Amino acid sequence: MLFMLCLLGFFVVWLFGHVLGFGLYLIVLFIGHLLAYWYIYCPLGILVWLCLSFGVQNILLILAAVIIILALVLTITLVSSKSETTHHS
Repeated sequence: MLFMLCLLGFFVVWLFGHVLGFGLYLIVLFIGHLLAYWYIYCPLGILVWLCLSFGVQNILLILAAVIIILALVLTITLVSSKSETTHHS
């Protein structure tokens, strides 16, 4: 009986070690994935946080306004640089 209890103890400790090791492996894998792709998850997390804070429709309106402003700034920059190159020629 004592031998069977020892075998059961060995098995439980062995199983617990494997379960714990697998859990640690998954945690390290997940954290490594987050650290490797931070440039994707960081803006995505900020966007999700903003959507939860302000609402999805407001964030979509803000993003549309930002895109329109950036497009206008890019257009003005390209037109002004094009006009400068024609004046120097």
